[in-house]
Amino acid sequence: MEGRVRFGTFAALAVVLGALGACGTPEYRAEKAACEAEWTRRIPPKIVEKVVTRTRLVPMGEELVCDRTAAGTRCVRRPVMVEEPYEAVEAIDVNEPRRDAEIARCTAERCARRYGDPACRVKG
Repeated sequence: MEGRVRFGTFAALAVVLGALGACGTPEYRAEKAACEAEWTRRIPPKIVEKVVTRTRLVPMGEELVCDRTAAGTRCVRRPVMVEEPYEAVEAIDVNEPRRDAEIARCTAERCARRYGDPACRVKG
């Protein structure tokens, strides 16, 4: 089962990345907007709060850094920064990855059907 999930994730990522390369054409943006409207209705956002661990840099004392120059030795004090973990609560749309994959698939299909190219590149 895990192999299927992993393959599906990579397949969706490949579709999304492929579509991102073509996001500049007006035709692509129009097809994507139509798909976004449809798939946002079919898979609405589902926001959940999740505790995540983040890190931040905090000063932890000072160090003396010295450089030799032609005029002598010059020393300056610099703060020593260390990473400190902390927990934060974030609002996450758990449906976003699935919805984004469907939008990318829908856009590629509409572009291929209408323009003969999944990236909506107009020939001619």
